[in-house]
Amino acid sequence: MNSPMRRSVRIPFALVLILIASWGLMMINIDLPWWEQGGDNGAWISAAVRNYDRLGASNISFLQILNFEPVTQPDDYYVYIHHPPMIVWQTAITSGLFGFNEMSFRYLAAIMTLLSTAGFYVLLRRLTHNQSQALWGTALYAFTPMMLFYGRMPNHEAPALAFVLLLFATLVNLSRRINRRDLILMVIFTFLCAWTAWAVLIFIGMAGFLLLWLNPKRNWRLFLALGITAVVSVGLLIGYYQVVYPETITSLLDVFVFRTSNQSLSRGSATFTFTEFLWQNFIHTISLYTPSLLILSGLGVWLSRKRVNRLTAGMMMVLFASALIYFLVFRNATYIHNYYKIYLAPAFAFSASYAMIAHQAHRGRMRRVISAVMQGLVLGGIITGGFFFALLHQSAVRPQLEEMRSLLADYSQAGDRVMTNVDYGISPLSLYASVDLDGNRSPENAQSLIENDTAFIYLYCDTGNLETFEIPEQLSAYEPIESETCYLFSF
Repeated sequence: MNSPMRRSVRIPFALVLILIASWGLMMINIDLPWWEQGGDNGAWISAAVRNYDRLGASNISFLQILNFEPVTQPDDYYVYIHHPPMIVWQTAITSGLFGFNEMSFRYLAAIMTLLSTAGFYVLLRRLTHNQSQALWGTALYAFTPMMLFYGRMPNHEAPALAFVLLLFATLVNLSRRINRRDLILMVIFTFLCAWTAWAVLIFIGMAGFLLLWLNPKRNWRLFLALGITAVVSVGLLIGYYQVVYPETITSLLDVFVFRTSNQSLSRGSATFTFTEFLWQNFIHTISLYTPSLLILSGLGVWLSRKRVNRLTAGMMMVLFASALIYFLVFRNATYIHNYYKIYLAPAFAFSASYAMIAHQAHRGRMRRVISAVMQGLVLGGIITGGFFFALLHQSAVRPQLEEMRSLLADYSQAGDRVMTNVDYGISPLSLYASVDLDGNRSPENAQSLIENDTAFIYLYCDTGNLETFEIPEQLSAYEPIESETCYLFSF
């Protein structure tokens, strides 16, 4: 007979299959250029990692320098402190191990998503004590277009989810029995959360207040330890930034005001209404999680009412509320970036897992009917999810960007001044050409630089808004280099 410890560490074969299958799906197109939706994140992180090699990581105090073009003077550095630095540091290590390329950077993000999937299984298992439910919830977490596509996107979200879900699993243990091992893990995961993404600090705060509310007399020490660890971690991060970049506080306050605004795109852009905000987020959510999962999640919330204890119900509420608070506070960022809804993944999968075990409370025909309905919803989710997943990968098919990349490789040098009328793919193109590409510039903009006798390259491409694509009148006196859909002018 196995000991209790052996039973606790046994890994279900179904969990292994979930991890292997999700890993395989995340490996699709892992080595493509940064053309797809969210590819700008891969581009700026790549630029920061490359600048560690160009400038020396210790020479720039391990700051995130986002210049695409080579720079040598500190006054020219584009310093980025709007997010914690962990993702860039992780990716720099990955670059040293596996090479500076798209595949190794996506590989790291996929590893972090696998860690979050395993952490989510552990959390569900500890909260529900139902292996079937934990496996269903883990599968629903792993196999959505959101996780399979954006889960392997280099950015803050994948490691943030991994660290916060592992932290939550640790907090569940600590809420039942405080021990040194779990306290150490709590400190480590809280520190990693704080140095990875601002968003998960909301999750940590909500979880701490939940534990205090559940049992104030017993958990106040745990609440205090968690709070102190989080505050110290954030304090150390801000202190580090402030020491190596004195404009940190001013810059953070400025971006906070912008990201909590209702501006629909960049600074000075039109504002969105609350109705537009709700609709935009609904479209993001239903396409990246599928209608089936949203239905299962709603059913699960209803069905869980009589099946959960206070801790389990509280954790589900914390997962939902933390994500929603983040969205409502950082409205501009949430409105623009569809992948920020990844923070809803644990809440949706957690609640939906109750729908997937609803048949267990019944017998006979009712049991079979409920099981069939839930499995039908899962099948519908596989079909619609596969469609949305394919669309997301289709976004990486950008032949014009390939054409522009080739032209810049042949006719520009690192550090050249380059402009284009195209308004997408600017960051990846800047990365590959090692230039600060100025996008969305009209022929009139190029003409004014010509009159000022400025040396630059202008890449004029067919954006599909003209009946006939030809050399613009303002530049008709100059001989371009012509490709299939672009003209390159060198002045």
